[in-house]
Amino acid sequence: MIDLADSSVRIATPDMAAGGVASEKEPPSGKASPAAAGAVGGSLGLILAVFAESMLSPAGMHFVAPSLPLMQAEFAGVAQADILVPMVVTLPGLMIALCAPFMGALGDRIGVRPLLLWSMVAYMIIGTLPYWLESLYAIIGVRFLFGIAESALAVCGTPLIAAGFLAGRRRAMISGRVAFIGLSSMLLAMCGGWAAQYGWRTAYLLYLFAALPLLLVLFFVPRSLTIVASSSAGKQPRQLWAIYGLNFVYGTGIAALFVYSAFLLKEIGIHTPKLAGTLSGVAAFTTVAASLLFPLISRRMSGRALMILSFLLMGTGCATLSGAGEAMTVGAGLVLTALGMGLFIPASTDMLLHYCLPQHRGRATGIAMMALYLGNFVVPFSMTALTRSGSSISQGYVLLSVAYVVTALVALWLAKSVFGNLGGSADRAAAH
Repeated sequence: MIDLADSSVRIATPDMAAGGVASEKEPPSGKASPAAAGAVGGSLGLILAVFAESMLSPAGMHFVAPSLPLMQAEFAGVAQADILVPMVVTLPGLMIALCAPFMGALGDRIGVRPLLLWSMVAYMIIGTLPYWLESLYAIIGVRFLFGIAESALAVCGTPLIAAGFLAGRRRAMISGRVAFIGLSSMLLAMCGGWAAQYGWRTAYLLYLFAALPLLLVLFFVPRSLTIVASSSAGKQPRQLWAIYGLNFVYGTGIAALFVYSAFLLKEIGIHTPKLAGTLSGVAAFTTVAASLLFPLISRRMSGRALMILSFLLMGTGCATLSGAGEAMTVGAGLVLTALGMGLFIPASTDMLLHYCLPQHRGRATGIAMMALYLGNFVVPFSMTALTRSGSSISQGYVLLSVAYVVTALVALWLAKSVFGNLGGSADRAAAH
C-alpha cells in the first residue's frame, strides 16, 4: 500500500492559535510542494472515497423504508407494531442527532480515517443483522446501535474534504458531494424498493455494499491526512454558533419540502400519489442542481449573502405553497423552496470550514449535523399540533414562510455584526 501520509500541508497561523478564523497557506514559493499535491488537487481515489462514503448515511433510511409495510404486516401481532416498525427508520436519525457531536469530537481526537474504518465495519455488520433476527424488539435494538455507527459516518465527510482539498477545490467538492447525496438517494430508494420485492429481510443485506467505500477509504485515504497535531483545546469562534442556529432553521425545511407537500396536495383536493411523487422528484432534482451551481454563484456572492438568499427563497416558496390551489402552484412553491435549500448546505458548510479551527472540524460538523436533525424533528410535531387544533397544512406553511423570512433578516444582521460586512473579503481570503 502506498503511504500518502504527507499529502496534506497545514500551516497554523497566529490567529488560529488565538481562536480566530482558520486559514491555510501554500508554500512560500507559490507552488504546491509534492507533499501538498494531494491536498491541492486530491487524487481520484480520494475523490471516489469521499463520494462513496457519502452514500452510507442516506442508505440507512432508503434501503429499508420501502419494506416497512411488509415488516408491519409480519409483526402485526406485536403490541404497538404500528409505532415500533417506523422506528426502524426514525431511530437511527434520532441517534445521529444525539451522537453526532460526540462522534465528531472523537474524530478530532483519533483522526477521521480510523473513525471511518471502524464505523464502516460496524455499519456493515450491524446493518445486516435484522436479516437473521425474529424479534421486532431485537431489530429495534440493533437499529439503535446502527444509528450510533451511522452518526460517525455522518460527521466524517466534511472534515475529510477539509483535510484533503484546499479552499478553491474544496468548494467544488462540497457542492459535488451534496449533489451526489441527492442523486444517490434516488438510486438507493430504488434499490430498497427492488429488494423489498423479495421480502423485507432482503433489504438489510444491501448494507453489505459498505464494503466498497470501506476498501476505498482503506487504500486511498492517507493515514495522517485527517490528523491535526495541535491541541484540541480552545473555544469555538462565535461565528460557528450562528451557523449552528441557521442549520437548525434550515432543518425544518426538509420535512416541509418532502413530507408535507403530499398532505398539502390532498388538502386542496388532489389525491394522486403519482403526482405527489413526481413533484417531490422535481424538488429533489432542483436541490441537486442548486448545489452544483454553488461554486459558480459563490464567485459573485459571499457565503453570507448566499445564506440570506437561501432563506428568502425558502420563505417565498413556503408562501407560494400556503396559497396554492392547484398542482402547478404547489410545484412552483416546491421549486423555490428547493432552490434555497440546495444553496444553503454548501454555503453553510463552506463557511463552517472557514471559521472552524482544523482541530475542531469534527466537533463543529457534528454540532451542525445535530442542529439540522433537531430542526427536522420539530416540523412533524408542530404540524401535528396545528392540525389537531383545527388549523390546516396551508396555515403551517404560512408560519414556515414567516419563520424563514425572519431568519433571513437575522442572517442579514449576523452578516454585519458577527460575520463582518457583506463585501465577502473573508470569503475571498478563504478561497486562496
